[in-house]
This record gives sequence, C-alpha cells and structure tokens, in this order.
Amino acid sequence: GQSGGADLSAAAAKLLPAELVDRIDEILLFSPLEHAALLRIARASMEEMAARMEQKGIHVHFCADFAESVVASRRGKGARGIARAVARLAEELVAGKMLSGEIGPESDVLLLWENGEYKIRVTEKKLLTNTA
Repeated sequence: GQSGGADLSAAAAKLLPAELVDRIDEILLFSPLEHAALLRIARASMEEMAARMEQKGIHVHFCADFAESVVASRRGKGARGIARAVARLAEELVAGKMLSGEIGPESDVLLLWENGEYKIRVTEKKLLTNTA
C-alpha cells in the first residue's frame, strides 16, 4: 500500500545520500514468489542448461525431483537464486564427468536428486570409432 512505500522512502532517505534518494522515482514492493512460480523458474533454467549442453552434443535430462529439490533448498532466495543454483549444480555435475572423460559428444546423461544428494548418471556414451 501507500504507507509501505512511504515507509521505505523514509528509510531510504535515512540510509542513502540525498543525491541518490533524489534519483529514485518510485519504490515498488514485490510479494515473494509462490512455490509453483519458483518451480517454473527452476525448470526453465534446467531447459536452458540442457540446450547449452545440446550444442556441445551432450544430451542432458533431469529427474522429476531435481527442480523440487533445488527450490526446497533455496527457500527465500528468489528467482535469481533458483536459476543460479540450477546452473551451478548441473554444470558442476556435467563438468566433472567431462573432465574425467566419462562423457563427451553424443553422451546421454541424467541429473538426479537421489538419497539427499545431487548425482549424475551416464545413461549412454557414444564412442568414436575409426572406420578407415
């Protein structure tokens, strides 16, 4: 409401230099995102990560519980926190397997939330063969 914005304006005036306060046109208050919205954000981040890996020829899939576990572990962190968590967790799992040589182009991998931890399972790895 109006009084919430006025309270924030007064707080900003106490904490920030006058030059900065004068640049603030309007203060908007946002409600925390609902659980369903956070799940959509997590799933969209998972799809983006899978699309980036697809460009490298690695086919990434996620278990059904992956998004739910990320959202549950990042309560109160908002959309950016959820997106960062998905990127960090998924990229760390895939990068570790790439560096060890366990996955490469044309590999299929499944990212899991299993027994309280994030895991990666290589479901198929295509080997390059020399046909010459």
